[in-house]
Amino acid sequence: MIFFHQTWINLTLWRKRSATYRRLRRVGDFSPLGVVHHFRLDRAEDLDADLEALLAEAYATDAQTASAEPATAPRRPRPSARTSHR
Repeated sequence: MIFFHQTWINLTLWRKRSATYRRLRRVGDFSPLGVVHHFRLDRAEDLDADLEALLAEAYATDAQTASAEPATAPRRPRPSARTSHR
């Protein structure tokens, strides 16, 4: 999740494991589901290679979770209107 403020950005990532980063403000541990990380970015330089790696890992984790879940529930076929009942 990304929340934009006038002078900064709050960024929240859900990861499978804890991380360390200089802009990390708060961590919520929801084991075994994962760890929520809250960051505050004050300037463009805060978007560095370390944060890019954290974002890539969070994205990959989410992509794996999404591909493991069915996109929709299986649909049951509707009965045919032409079915005769004898």
